[in-house]
Amino acid sequence: MGSGLHILPLAVVMVAGPQILSAFFLATSVGARRSSLAYLAGVVLGTVVASSVFFVLSDLAGASDQPRGGDTDFIDY
Repeated sequence: MGSGLHILPLAVVMVAGPQILSAFFLATSVGARRSSLAYLAGVVLGTVVASSVFFVLSDLAGASDQPRGGDTDFIDY
């Protein structure tokens, strides 16, 4: 078995590829500014919605600011 370094270029392409293609397509489109702002608005909206959903679910699950016992201060960090 090798060290797995031969997979590293594939990993870089898998991670960076969609971002590079999105930037390329947005920058070369007809309405580049409008498309880019819509893309950023979608990112912000998706982040806010997902964060809100998980906040509400954690609140419904009984997560609170008060530890229930033991040394749990590391969770705050």
